[in-house]
Amino acid sequence: TGKPAIGGPWSLVDLDGNLVTNKSFEGKWTLLYFGFARCPDICPSEMVKVGKVMDTLEKEHPQLAGKV
Repeated sequence: TGKPAIGGPWSLVDLDGNLVTNKSFEGKWTLLYFGFARCPDICPSEMVKVGKVMDTLEKEHPQLAGKV
């Protein structure tokens, strides 16, 4: 359809080979970002944006930032 499927159940395998699902994070704040292993043009700037959000969250809401 050309539209991203946002929301709903999902599952991934972590770096240790363990299955991780949306249920693994129930009740927790979660930022799930998909990038590419080789993406010199876009991914670094996108990760800077994520870092700025995390820095702002830590500064303005330190208790919440500790849970992310």
